[in-house]
Amino acid sequence: YPGSELFRQCQQNDWLLTTDWDDFDMRRPVMKSPISHQEQEQLIRGLFKGILTPSFLIRKLSQIRNPDDIRHLFRYALKYLYKLRDFPLHQPQPSPTS
Repeated sequence: YPGSELFRQCQQNDWLLTTDWDDFDMRRPVMKSPISHQEQEQLIRGLFKGILTPSFLIRKLSQIRNPDDIRHLFRYALKYLYKLRDFPLHQPQPSPTS
């Protein structure tokens, strides 16, 4: 984020790929990295899908104590589903040599 220590380091070291703030939403890399864009997408997709384990869902449901918890989980679920649209299920996988 602008004003953060990481952002300052990125500016000083020419690590930013863009300063278009519309790009700062995890859909594409904004910093130079030794990890390819495709590998980054796979890692992020794995993180988002990894949360949908039965134990995670059961734990979240068991933590419901009042209507506010239900509203919070509902908003969280909507944001999660909305974010998943950035990572389609069927994307070409990078070859092992790339």
